[in-house]
Amino acid sequence: MRRVTIVPILVALAACSSAPSPEGVQPPAPPPRATSAEPAPSASGARAAPAAAPSAAPAAEAPQHPAPCPEGALPPPAAPWAVFVQDKGCMALFNYNLRNPEPDDVIAVEVYDTHRVTGADVARLRYTQYIGKEKQDVSYREHLPLHVAVTAKGLYVLDAEADESVVTAALKKPPTYTHPPRIVKPTKGNNYRYVTVVKTPRGEVTCFGHAHPRDGSCEDTCTGEVCISPTKGVVSLGGTASPSFEFFAQEGFDGRE
Repeated sequence: MRRVTIVPILVALAACSSAPSPEGVQPPAPPPRATSAEPAPSASGARAAPAAAPSAAPAAEAPQHPAPCPEGALPPPAAPWAVFVQDKGCMALFNYNLRNPEPDDVIAVEVYDTHRVTGADVARLRYTQYIGKEKQDVSYREHLPLHVAVTAKGLYVLDAEADESVVTAALKKPPTYTHPPRIVKPTKGNNYRYVTVVKTPRGEVTCFGHAHPRDGSCEDTCTGEVCISPTKGVVSLGGTASPSFEFFAQEGFDGRE
């Protein structure tokens, strides 16, 4: 019998071109045509079951959580501090503890219960942390404004349980924060509380909280801070003001100049 030697390169060429196959090498048989006819009976007389249809592609995985604050859902506030009393307003703060925003760890600051008292706009704030598919209320952390009023004078931070009569009395006093604010330096006499102005890439913000005691009375995490903007609302929080003492901020307010 005549022996046929197949050079490897000819086999590669035959697989990549339409040139005739070398003598003695038969091209592979074409795949059978699809048919709609019933399958032929088997040797036992039973008809074979039709081939199963290919399974559908797996559905795309649902997002870990709904967007806490829909983009562009509300027009910008018309006046300084109005963002704090904007009905259904919302501010999204991302976890920046690892220097980059973590989209699956977000605190939504929601404005609700908006109403008027003695010519002032009054509202309450709720802080909800979204971690993956879970959420939890974190409004109990230190320094967080929970009940506020806004007038042309500035922003009033009220007691969370203050009723209308208490709010009316508070409005007769100077506001808690103006822009720029009155600077308060931390001292032992004021329990190391402070108010300061911080420059960020998106403008100046007012930051307040308490500094680490200088008298050695605290050996753990004792500092906490909240930063607010008259146009963006709550822009960052950290330390004892934050869950797990981590740093959360709106995009663009994660650094200081």
